[in-house]
Amino acid sequence: MFPTLVDLAGLSAPPDLDGVSLIPVLDNVADEVRTVAISRYFDGASARTRQFRYTDWRDEQGQVTARMLFDLNIDPDETRNVAEDGDYKKVVEELSALIIADESNQPWSPLLDRYIESRFTFSHSAAVE
Repeated sequence: MFPTLVDLAGLSAPPDLDGVSLIPVLDNVADEVRTVAISRYFDGASARTRQFRYTDWRDEQGQVTARMLFDLNIDPDETRNVAEDGDYKKVVEELSALIIADESNQPWSPLLDRYIESRFTFSHSAAVE
């Protein structure tokens, strides 16, 4: 939120400021400031894109104990977990990698944005059975 307030006030943002201004979204709701949102709750973490919601839970050693993946294009109500479906293996690996990359305790950076843009296309077209 602070980067948006700095932007609205017409001030220069400090170079190490975490976050991004939401002004582009305020000016045009079709714009995006990020392609993925990551959230955490206790031992679970989720990565949400326009097409997918992926969540995994890890034990104390960092091993995944359970995971869920929903393809929101074909299942907007999130009723069919496709995490173990072989057609979605690459998506699970990519979103899991994003969660791990975010665990670096570093602020979100343009480097991570470029990593996402170069690796993730999220263009899966699985058929509903």
